[in-house]
Amino acid sequence: MVNLEGINNLNDIGGDLYLSYNTSLSSLSGIDSLQNIGGELFIQNNSILSECDVQSICDYLNIPSNPATISGNAIGCFSRSEVESYCNGCPLGDLIFTTQSEIDLYYSTYPGCSTITGGITINGADITNLDGLTLIDSLTQGLQIYNNPLLESLEGLAGLKYVGGELSIGGNPLLDSLAGLDSLNFIGGSVHITSNDSLLNLIGLNSLANISGLEISNNISLINLHGLESVTSLQGMGTTFSGNLSLESLLGLDNVTNIDFNLNLSSNPNLTDLDHLSNLNSINGGLYITDNSLLSNLSGLDSITGFNGSLTIFNNPSLSICNAQFICDFLSTSPEIAVIHDNAFGCDNVAQVQIACGIPVTCPGILTLNSQAEIDSFPSIYSGCSTIAGPLTITGSDITNLDSLVQIDSITQGLSIGSNPFLKA
Repeated sequence: MVNLEGINNLNDIGGDLYLSYNTSLSSLSGIDSLQNIGGELFIQNNSILSECDVQSICDYLNIPSNPATISGNAIGCFSRSEVESYCNGCPLGDLIFTTQSEIDLYYSTYPGCSTITGGITINGADITNLDGLTLIDSLTQGLQIYNNPLLESLEGLAGLKYVGGELSIGGNPLLDSLAGLDSLNFIGGSVHITSNDSLLNLIGLNSLANISGLEISNNISLINLHGLESVTSLQGMGTTFSGNLSLESLLGLDNVTNIDFNLNLSSNPNLTDLDHLSNLNSINGGLYITDNSLLSNLSGLDSITGFNGSLTIFNNPSLSICNAQFICDFLSTSPEIAVIHDNAFGCDNVAQVQIACGIPVTCPGILTLNSQAEIDSFPSIYSGCSTIAGPLTITGSDITNLDSLVQIDSITQGLSIGSNPFLKA
């Protein structure tokens, strides 16, 4: 049975309508004249059924309170929302907008179509606004808005509540706000906000409570993360804040309690503190803090009690205080896999942080001394240590003497002393 043509005179069913496990059924053509379904509607597990938008079914589904179970069929009749979208004349699959005129014509081309069974891509040299898309409230797949040099606003997406896949907004140089996404309360995939040169904050993402992977990168005017205050959990493929040249604080992350997978904070030269992470209590992955010129301490991470990953902290020239309790706990058990270097004195190597944590320090393996202060502190950090179990490198613009290394009597590998313009003896 490929269709229902044999019952095309049927106009009333007093009870439920079941259409299930018909392996050859591809269309519901034949029940177009059906005027009434008195009970529930079940369309399930018809493996090749892809055409369910006959008038009788559309009329039934048009009443939201009418119960219907639609599942396990082919694309086109896979779910209630999918059938409703076809009943409303919606397009099949993804939509790609490359011009302003295509966006402006959406409403007249697809009147009544609020659900897109697929995703939307917006990428066009002349696109200035999205006002023609105000009717859309849900996408079963992702939303990509990228490389639109004239786009200034997302206000046309004010009705959007649901994105089933990834949200990606990037390369829109005039976009200074995400306002217009305020109704969006679910994103099924990760969120990527990248290379939007005028973007100041993340206002517009206010309705999101959970995000499955977050990347905020290379937005050169972004000052803070205001707009993420409703987010309590960052999950999925990790969390990255990188290359945001104006980012001063993590305002907006105040209610985040857990991060699933890695947290990466890198190349944010104006970031001064992590205070807005004060409610974060677990990172189920690695922590990477690198190349943040003004970051001076990690006090905002003091509430973390669960940490399960690697620890990497380097090239933060102002960072001198790193003895957050979870870091101390990590260094007490796994110091050999921590990467800590080229920060300010106090957090310039693993041993300095161990000292700040009150952890007994063992003799180092690989040792690099880059300043006179590091040389002078060697006896106090490595009390009683006479053997370096690896190469020793001494190089620094302010090094004048090596007097404090007198306790060292053997180095198992190489010794390199170079580029020390003031070293005299």
